Amino acid sequence: NYNTKECKVKVTVNQKEIGLTWSNTELTYNGKEQTPNASATGLVSGDEGKVNVAVTGGQTNAGTEAYTATASELTGDKAGNYKLPAEKTSQFTISPKSITEAAVTLDKTELTYTGSEQSVSVTDVSLDGESLTTGDYTVSGNTGTNKNNYTVTVTGTGNYKDEATAGWKIVGK
Repeated sequence: NYNTKECKVKVTVNQKEIGLTWSNTELTYNGKEQTPNASATGLVSGDEGKVNVAVTGGQTNAGTEAYTATASELTGDKAGNYKLPAEKTSQFTISPKSITEAAVTLDKTELTYTGSEQSVSVTDVSLDGESLTTGDYTVSGNTGTNKNNYTVTVTGTGNYKDEATAGWKIVGK
């Protein structure tokens, strides 16, 4: 009982706001820029793996304060269907790396007793195949006077923590 007419309707489909799940927020110093990972939540079924979250705010050095990372954009085949949430930051930390397994190389490991104070020098501290710089550690136990066995202790500073050791001795005449 009705007459129908064709009519056109303009429909706007808005982007769906996603949620964010942050992982790897507690990192260990590795000498490279690091950020935590962010993944999108609340995606429409079938879009999983087709939307990635780019994160900015990477840091290199270990610190005593937390750093802030920001989800900066969405990428991937289905990214255009979604938008980032209003809250898009996360705190993360980079802890110093332990040097307990470092190889400490001394310029000498045996000295002859002279009655005077003598010392040895640390020529290299290697960890995971890379040499640390002298600013990465402090040295103690590298002087001695009497015939004895001694231990040099290298203590990590800044991006490094803990201690590594090397033995040396003064032998008698």
